[in-house]
Amino acid sequence: MARAWLFSNDVADFQLTQNLLVAAMPPESQARFAAAARVEEVQLAQRLFHEDEFPAYVFFPLDSVVSLMRTLEDGEMVEVGMVGPEGMIGVNAVLGVALNPHAGVCQGRGHLAFLPRDFVTEEMIREPRVNAILHHFIYAFYAGVSQLAACNRRHNVEQRLAHWLLLLHDRVAADEMSLTHEFLAFMLATRPAGITEAMSALTAAGAIEPRRNRVCVVDRAKLESLSCECYRAAYDEYERALGFPPVAKGRRTPVD
Repeated sequence: MARAWLFSNDVADFQLTQNLLVAAMPPESQARFAAAARVEEVQLAQRLFHEDEFPAYVFFPLDSVVSLMRTLEDGEMVEVGMVGPEGMIGVNAVLGVALNPHAGVCQGRGHLAFLPRDFVTEEMIREPRVNAILHHFIYAFYAGVSQLAACNRRHNVEQRLAHWLLLLHDRVAADEMSLTHEFLAFMLATRPAGITEAMSALTAAGAIEPRRNRVCVVDRAKLESLSCECYRAAYDEYERALGFPPVAKGRRTPVD
């Protein structure tokens, strides 16, 4: 798929501070990030990078969400993490490891800021606050990955779907999300029939409303009640580490 690059004069239309990590950085660092950034528009199911690649960039989602996927021996891909405007993609580059265990698959149309990995590591050396923010995110991300591993092992499809929808809902600024049963089955590594049953249960409970190739969250509190504890555990871990919730700008912070 062809890439649609938006160069420096377009960056102002997609403020880098839409990304919560960049928004938490000192103004001087924000200015340097903006000067070094390229912004790319990505599409649903677009492969951003492959496993075992060492991308030249660290990615900061602005209004997009990327699933990090792990390929098993039989070729099946399983989501092991989700990153949106609350985070960054390229932990291996930040840590100086020239290996990447994940593929990146875009969950919908949106925009990513591409920062050269050398620039990011130099800025971490230059500015201790940037170094702390990115390292705290790395901790929160892997805390979330470990929670997801436990969730996938112990909880049923209905709970896992509610958990996954809550994660996505936090990372987008709309209640209606572009999703199909096939895409959800791919993300949750389960049968489409299982997704259909789980969607029906969440709909009957009044938490969501399925629409053509879309899902609308109609009762956030109900959706949280139908999820397992894993959603709130990862949410709280992020907030403790970063000092702010993993909720995209424009999204109302969920009520505790």
